[in-house]
Amino acid sequence: MQRAARLMPVPDLPLEPGQRIGPDETGAVELLVDTIIVEGQRQQVWVRAVPEGDRWHNALVFRRDGKLSPMEAWTTGVDWHLPPAQAVLRARMLDEKEKLEAYERALRPRPPLI
Repeated sequence: MQRAARLMPVPDLPLEPGQRIGPDETGAVELLVDTIIVEGQRQQVWVRAVPEGDRWHNALVFRRDGKLSPMEAWTTGVDWHLPPAQAVLRARMLDEKEKLEAYERALRPRPPLI
């Protein structure tokens, strides 16, 4: 008999207004994790969590921070599949080097979907 994995309960994260986006029509939620500096520009780091049945798909989303920020965002997938609160905690555990690597991965061109 296989034992079920035990999940540690995670309390609701205290969030200021504007630190949460969603859920949208797909149930996706985005939560602000951190801000990093890349080439002299502040980049907000968000975690996106999208539900699919009983599984979550996560990604890191980077948006330039500031008054004249463009509306575009850069996104890259991550290897974990966690609910929103746990995904935020996992993303906050990333060190700056890992966040920068994820940012660079998000900027890479991707082949078109067919």
